[in-house]
Amino acid sequence: MTGSLRSAVLVGVLVIFGHVSGSHAEPAANAPAKPTLESIMLEFAASGGIATRFHESRQLSILNDPIERAGTLYFAPPDQLARLVTEPGKTKLVVSDSTVTFQDETGVQTFALDSSEVARALVGNTTVLLRGDIELLRSQYEVEFHVDVA
Repeated sequence: MTGSLRSAVLVGVLVIFGHVSGSHAEPAANAPAKPTLESIMLEFAASGGIATRFHESRQLSILNDPIERAGTLYFAPPDQLARLVTEPGKTKLVVSDSTVTFQDETGVQTFALDSSEVARALVGNTTVLLRGDIELLRSQYEVEFHVDVA
């Protein structure tokens, strides 16, 4: 896999942290310290699974307006994912074992995860993060973590 593809996939997956790890509000004076990558990964590892709402906005240079989507992301360790988009239309993407199933208004498509380098990278990176596997994350990437308070 190319370095730019790996980077793009990881950057896309890191967006999940903002949705799962809570508010971006300024902490109160007696609030706990800012989260660290280690503390977030420990929470993921201990979670037993994740269900979170998401809002996605993609800006493409060929379009005037961003592409907006919203829905719910589900994760069950070690590697089962489901992404249900409810707005603007309805789609369902389910990864179970090594099979990917995509469903929309046109029908259902199923394929082996190993048949797509991009799908394999996205699922692999997502599950490494959501399992809280910081050692594997660090073995695959040079990791930097910053907390931005808006």
